[in-house]
Amino acid sequence: MGVIKKGINGNSSSLKKAKLYYRLIQYFNPKQILNIGTPEINAFTSALAASKITEVAYKSNLEKPNSNLSDYLGIKPFNQTEQQKTYDLVYFSHIDILNDQLPKEINAVKPLIHNDTLILLDGIHSSEKSFNIWENITRDEDFNVSIDTYHCGLLFIRKEQQKEHFIIRV
Repeated sequence: MGVIKKGINGNSSSLKKAKLYYRLIQYFNPKQILNIGTPEINAFTSALAASKITEVAYKSNLEKPNSNLSDYLGIKPFNQTEQQKTYDLVYFSHIDILNDQLPKEINAVKPLIHNDTLILLDGIHSSEKSFNIWENITRDEDFNVSIDTYHCGLLFIRKEQQKEHFIIRV
């Protein structure tokens, strides 16, 4: 856990999120990860580093992504030619920045995910607009399970399961 504390510089909220992300990564044990949004050193990448996962691709919607992330974790840019690849975990960072683009981005990754993929959306309660977008996404018929942990939202396809929405305090 020392890697997590080092990566987030002692921010207690970020530390709590990093611990949650670390536990999710340990539990789901993803092999292929896609980070969409801002490739930067944050709670999620700190959890990845603590988990010793280095097979991560990122797709940035910002003009100047943080180049330190490649050195920190060995993350490589998302390659459009990798369309045949499916991802076990898709992480959307800074959904407050992606607000209007988020539904399009989620639809764009649907062909890249499978029944057991975890989609993790950071900051679903960062603004009223972010929360409204989260609520709209949870109504999508493709996602049968949604979990609101306040700090983040988790989405699953789980075709074998009835549609359910959970709110839990972590």
